[in-house]
Amino acid sequence: MILRMTVELPLVVYLPKIGREWRPIELEHRGVAVIIYPPHKSRLEPRSLYGEEALPLSRQPFQLIAADPQPEDYHARYREGPVIATDALVVELRRDQFETDKGLENIELAFEALNVWLENLRLVTHANELLPLAHTRSGRWLAEYLDDNGSPAFPDRPPGFGAPHDLKAMNITPEVWERLRNRGKVDPGAAAAANLLMDARRISSHIGASIVLAYTAVETRIESALDALAKLHSIDDDLWEWINGRSDFRARPSTEERWDTLLKAIGGTSLKSTERLWVAFKELRRARNSFAHSGVPVIGNTVVGHEKAFELISLAAEIVGWIEDQLPTKNRKPLIEPIEGFVHTFTL
Repeated sequence: MILRMTVELPLVVYLPKIGREWRPIELEHRGVAVIIYPPHKSRLEPRSLYGEEALPLSRQPFQLIAADPQPEDYHARYREGPVIATDALVVELRRDQFETDKGLENIELAFEALNVWLENLRLVTHANELLPLAHTRSGRWLAEYLDDNGSPAFPDRPPGFGAPHDLKAMNITPEVWERLRNRGKVDPGAAAAANLLMDARRISSHIGASIVLAYTAVETRIESALDALAKLHSIDDDLWEWINGRSDFRARPSTEERWDTLLKAIGGTSLKSTERLWVAFKELRRARNSFAHSGVPVIGNTVVGHEKAFELISLAAEIVGWIEDQLPTKNRKPLIEPIEGFVHTFTL
């Protein structure tokens, strides 16, 4: 039996249009034979996605099949020859039988196998934007069960599909615009931590890197927060420089000591006073350190997955919020401005 997945790529892939056919790539993943076919230009067009002629989201994945003939892209050439701007590819999983009541597990296995190949492609080409795909947060995809001869295995059963709406957009109200006009300069330490956390969420599909960014936000925020508290409590400048600026970095307070001992000495409290956040800090640090030294984020003996990584990023934001509550208003990041009144509709 064949599970054929047609998947929208996360970026345009340009392929030379050569006289011979591109050969499929064959590999094995978790005991399943996998065939990855060369990318193709699908039938999806911009007018199919947005505007008055947009197809319903539920119909868009069916346009992922290859356009025939494959159109040449007139804005690119390869050695003076034509080029195709591809946006989709087909991956097939082959085994004796697929348990169709485990449909979601089969889909996840297909994406998992595809990601093994995409990671190799990313390493070979250094394509930064080629991030792992998933059925819940990637572009459109179509799944079909076929007999070995290519005919539908279940003619009465419709194909599975996914069609997340991937339009990147934001809303701005007149009130927000006026507040931007009247807002003063944001504390640099607060801004740095906020931007690091936003970037961690933005690349959360890349687990290790997002954890490093989240930990860096926690690390930099306590340093700037302690500087603000030292000024607030009139700590001698020379003493403060001696504590934090010694030439041997090993003699400086660690991040853990800053969140505990030093913060308690200057601000009268410690992150340890909130056990849940202290445990989160320790886990975040372990995951970050293991990724920094081995390339794999691990807590204990468990590799950090997407769900745990996002939880750690959210807790890092809570930790940063906790310390900002101890600071004067001028040293905090701006409050999130409420955006209300907009209504967006999409054709399903």
